[in-house]
Amino acid sequence: MFNTLTRLLRDSTVALVVLSATTGISCSAADNSVSEPEGGSRTVAGSAGQVTTAGTSSGGSAPTYAGMGGTSPAGGATAGLGGSPNAAGGSAGIGQGGSPGAGGTLASGGAAGSGLGGAAGTPAVGGAPAGIVYFSNDGLKAGWSSATPQSNTIGKVAEVTDPVYKTSTAILTEQTYVKPQGAHSEVMLASVQRNGEDRYYGQAIYLPLDWNTIDENATFQQFSPETPAGPWNLNWIQNDHIFIRVAGTHYDCGPIKKGEWTRVVVHFKLGNPGIFEYWVNGDRKWSVTDKDLTIPNGSPTIRWSVGIYVTWWRDQAPGPQTTRQIYHDQLRIASTYEAADPANW
Repeated sequence: MFNTLTRLLRDSTVALVVLSATTGISCSAADNSVSEPEGGSRTVAGSAGQVTTAGTSSGGSAPTYAGMGGTSPAGGATAGLGGSPNAAGGSAGIGQGGSPGAGGTLASGGAAGSGLGGAAGTPAVGGAPAGIVYFSNDGLKAGWSSATPQSNTIGKVAEVTDPVYKTSTAILTEQTYVKPQGAHSEVMLASVQRNGEDRYYGQAIYLPLDWNTIDENATFQQFSPETPAGPWNLNWIQNDHIFIRVAGTHYDCGPIKKGEWTRVVVHFKLGNPGIFEYWVNGDRKWSVTDKDLTIPNGSPTIRWSVGIYVTWWRDQAPGPQTTRQIYHDQLRIASTYEAADPANW
């Protein structure tokens, strides 16, 4: 009996020595208690042959199970359970990784945003000013209701290639003094506007360098009732200024220079109250909103005449210059100032 107990104690001591050497856990043969080494290892106290685990809580690796006589089958089962938390942890990680996938969906939304941006930019590509164009002429006799000088005058309405404002041709209007009479050389467009309608009339005009500056009226455009016909709103050059008469009131629109193109735009909203505005080279000179601009004499429409009308020749001497010329280009009727201004088309 004594020999048997001695042998069991010896075998137990050997097993504890082997366990201490292989795991780094210090053991006491007296009470078989287990202490925890550095590195966060866990130890479970127990008698010889009891399962002992070691591992770190953050590493997530399967615990190591050791016991007397080899690896415990129960320990293997526990290792399987230990693996499950790792697998669950992995799944959670994949789920987290899936979140950027949701971000990818937002990227698709970004692509849609790019498309909207492109669509918004489309109008800028065209560059055309906004507005309806009712009539447009870039220095041609074609397209007008008439394009001939007044009868019994020495007048001219012709297409020329110099000077021009933008395109290859402009319209020259010219009159030569014959006798006391009104002398017109004009292109005319009929039925351009009715009461209640809003229109902008634009053109570029050019006075030659030899233009004789005189304190008399040389009309370059007018807006007149048609049935019955008669003068109404006249636009002219006197001295070196542009003037316009609107419903009986004269407006000074500022200076004009010889030998260069001058852009003019006039705006009429016909009716009562009507609107009158005037621009020279992009500068608004007048804006009047309290005028009665009902077409006079019961006429339903007005016509637009453009050219030269030397009004003082009706009853006065012609002065030192007996042949007078004005050039016209980029003529347009539109629903907005931007579309009518010759600089924009």
